[in-house]
Amino acid sequence: MKFETVITILCVILFGITLIYANYDVDNERVIRYNCDIAEFHPDYPAAVKQKCRELLNENRTSK
Repeated sequence: MKFETVITILCVILFGITLIYANYDVDNERVIRYNCDIAEFHPDYPAAVKQKCRELLNENRTSK
């Protein structure tokens, strides 16, 4: 085999291993963050999020 062919095969193998490792290491959980400053009047926020924001705001007000 030619030297260039060996290098090409090694590069393809290394690229494949990198892709497999990168996909394996990625956390597939999706994180959704809500801004509690606009939670009360935002129509797309679920009711549970609005309730949790109220609790957090009340907790912050009483702890100060």
